[in-house]
Amino acid sequence: MGSEPILRLTPGQRAKVVRQIRRKCANFDRENGYCLPLDDICPQTLTLSLLCRYYRAAVLPDDPALEAEIRKTGQRCQICGAWYSPKGRNAKYCPACAVEQRRIHNRERLRRWRAK
Repeated sequence: MGSEPILRLTPGQRAKVVRQIRRKCANFDRENGYCLPLDDICPQTLTLSLLCRYYRAAVLPDDPALEAEIRKTGQRCQICGAWYSPKGRNAKYCPACAVEQRRIHNRERLRRWRAK
């Protein structure tokens, strides 16, 4: 099995990863903070590197925005700068900003049409 490069996390990303591990990781024992296969404290909660293969394969894909931000596979929104996974090849905005941009574009389009 090919090894993936170790991904570095920012402190904000680490906080999101730890929160996701505590809520959704099946290998995490919530009573004492242990990783069940290792029978020790979960190393992923202590480091700024993405080490755990189980987390990468099973838990991280549950949050597509965080996965795109960490793996840098998505795009940055041109308005707010957030990472997102584009649905098409011409997407420029995250879903939240896309709704607002669609409203603005339709408003301008209708204004031009009514002015004729």
